[in-house]
Amino acid sequence: SSKRKKSKSTRATKYTKIRAHNICSNIAGGNTQRAAALAEGISEATFHRWRNEKPEFAEMVEQAIGVSEANLVHKLTSSEDWRAANLV
Repeated sequence: SSKRKKSKSTRATKYTKIRAHNICSNIAGGNTQRAAALAEGISEATFHRWRNEKPEFAEMVEQAIGVSEANLVHKLTSSEDWRAANLV
């Protein structure tokens, strides 16, 4: 377990506006919150901690989720057959 602690301390978990922007861009593009966090080198737990501790990040995430949902609805409603829609 000491190895786990060591690797945790070396993980890049510093909150930056650029990292927050990149995470939200990934979410808006249709990625899960987990995938967006991992793509930026942070754990899902860190993502949720930031969301709880940083109101500006929480607002950005909510907006990104809205964009992602709107894109999904658009894809569904613009397809002749929703089952054939390329949703990803």
